Amino acid sequence: MAEARPDITRRIQDEYQVFFKRYKDHSTGLRRDSLTPSTPFYISVNPNEANFVCTRESFYLSLLHFLRVDRDGSIARFRKCAEKGIPLAPGAEAVDPVDAAIHAYSTLIINLINEERRPEAKEVIEFLKVDYNDAMSDPMSERIFTRDKNQILLLIGENFDALRASPIELRTDVFQLVHYLFRNEQRYIASSPLAKKVICKYVVRYLQPNMGELYENLTPLARAHFFVSILENNIVISQRASEIRQGLELELLTPNSELNKLLQLNPNSNASRFAEQIRDDIRHDMAEQRKKDTITGIFEGSGGSKKGKCNKVKSKRNLKRYTRKSNKNRMQRKKSHRRSRYY
Repeated sequence: MAEARPDITRRIQDEYQVFFKRYKDHSTGLRRDSLTPSTPFYISVNPNEANFVCTRESFYLSLLHFLRVDRDGSIARFRKCAEKGIPLAPGAEAVDPVDAAIHAYSTLIINLINEERRPEAKEVIEFLKVDYNDAMSDPMSERIFTRDKNQILLLIGENFDALRASPIELRTDVFQLVHYLFRNEQRYIASSPLAKKVICKYVVRYLQPNMGELYENLTPLARAHFFVSILENNIVISQRASEIRQGLELELLTPNSELNKLLQLNPNSNASRFAEQIRDDIRHDMAEQRKKDTITGIFEGSGGSKKGKCNKVKSKRNLKRYTRKSNKNRMQRKKSHRRSRYY
């Protein structure tokens, strides 16, 4: 039987509990030393020291002190751990997965704070302090723990820097969650806005092949929810996902599409406003293309070899051709103030 994959986040939680018990035990002197500037321990975890390096103990102390004791010092330590992580142990050939996870969580916490999302940064910190054994003590606590864990995994998946810093075990946890949510239509539609945002990123930015395959099998309604999430979050679509961009444009220009039906339910949403900007851009580009086609036809007709023609968009097939040309034209124009970010 294959050995179960280690739960790196649980190992951090377990190590934090050991650290916390030492901190509470007055006989260890850890609490006193963490608050006394002249002690070796205080100096070793002081982020303002020139020789400070991130360690597991400095990370666990930041988790502990963040709320009430020393928020600024905790943030400064998180920032140092996010910048360089925990140094490779002497003789080690690879970074320990727990150390890598601490680097990833520090990166996530700092990025959330920088984005003025402190409540979510607090959620991450409080989750890493959870006593796993207590959380598994009854069904209700277990459900709450699972819900909170999924939320933290989605925050990692949303933040590319944190995801990149994560060890393979943690990245696998994130991917398994988003794949689980995306492979069932009802589960996907019922998922949170954050989950939909992360799923979109895995498809159109991270270009995860398995997620791309699931996208291809979406029903029109599920695909409409997918497009709404792209619009609502203004997600940049990779150039290698141009077919998805073209599909979004076609849906926006089809009056009775499932996407437009969803957008009509909330006409004042970010998604609806962004959708209208994209429609305006497409119409502008198509008008410019028709002008070029008309001019080309006039010159060809004046030479006597061909009659001037003005090509018109009459079908989805022609519309695809126009959107491909218009996408290229958008990249060349300098009117960035009226262009949509998702290009």
